Amino acid sequence: MHERPVELLNLPHREGKPNYAVKERCEKWPVQKCDVETKNVQKIHPDTQCKKIPRKVCAPSNCEVVPGPEICNEETRTQIQNIPEEECDLQPQEHCKTESTLVPRLVPKKNCVKVPKEVCVNTKTNPKKITKPVIKNWCYDPRDLKKTTSDL
Repeated sequence: MHERPVELLNLPHREGKPNYAVKERCEKWPVQKCDVETKNVQKIHPDTQCKKIPRKVCAPSNCEVVPGPEICNEETRTQIQNIPEEECDLQPQEHCKTESTLVPRLVPKKNCVKVPKEVCVNTKTNPKKITKPVIKNWCYDPRDLKKTTSDL
């Protein structure tokens, strides 16, 4: 019988991340890989049991059936068995952690942008003179006229 055992190997994997500093920081993470090879294996599962196998006995109605002596036979039967197969596959897992990096300092800087603006001016073209009567209403109290300038 051929069997394909699966061997799971944990291998260190070196992963480097670019850093803004001079040094490169590397981390070692275990990586799992499956190794499958075919081997010849002999498996024996002895199944020992005694069963009463019913038999049909035909006899005339006037005869009585009497049990006889017990007879045992050794019999070997081939038993078919399903062998499970294992499938492996790698699924990445995300590992997050907080990391501080060097960032340039930000300084506020004046940023000017020219935005077009509509400017309207009233201009006089072909001026014409129009005569309008000016009417002023002037009201006064006659008692105010009697006062002198020193009273004011």
